[in-house]
Amino acid sequence: MKIHITNNREEILIDTEDYTKAIEKTTEQELDGVLETRRTWTLAGFTRNQNLVQIGDRVKLPRITTPSMKYGGMNFEELDLEEYATVYDMDESNIHLVFDRAIMQSAIDNDYNENKAFKDTPLGQWLNDTLNGAMIDAGIPAADCGLLRKDELWGDNAKPFFKDGRNRVCFDKEEDCSIWYWTETVENASAAYFCFADGDGYARYSYASNANVYVRPRFSIAKL
Repeated sequence: MKIHITNNREEILIDTEDYTKAIEKTTEQELDGVLETRRTWTLAGFTRNQNLVQIGDRVKLPRITTPSMKYGGMNFEELDLEEYATVYDMDESNIHLVFDRAIMQSAIDNDYNENKAFKDTPLGQWLNDTLNGAMIDAGIPAADCGLLRKDELWGDNAKPFFKDGRNRVCFDKEEDCSIWYWTETVENASAAYFCFADGDGYARYSYASNANVYVRPRFSIAKL
């Protein structure tokens, strides 16, 4: 286990059984006056200590490799991913996480029609089948892999994590600029318009065939 304090934030990379004693000791002796903590878990530590996981915690994911695939006339290249994911919500049954960074640029569907649900689009199928399967192969017990929804990010019913505008902003893999990333929410089905988050974290809209928008996956892990 590694514990260090940076700018009044605690970051813990954790995969040991003595976590509880270590954090209690750290809290008493080193965290006086700290307003917020953020933990970075290994997947093993996250799995063993789910009762201690908080919204805003991060998980270092094992390496994920996806094969090249084709869905609905759209080609998806092979990806080799080494990423972190952040816990943005929890309920009685599941912990919900979103990738910290965008993993690629892609259209949602080059031939969208208003009778399609997002999960039936080429991008939706790739996320739920190929990426979810690759995560499971990597040892991540992921389920329901898709994209964030508009109502999770904005509005009266937005998830508390995303009411902080900083958490709606996403970066590319080089982390040198903020990017636009898709949600799975259709804004105007007849016009094939989908909602996306822009580089400042605001809601915008574009055609489902726009291949310049990025993909920031979210997924769930069942509580043990």
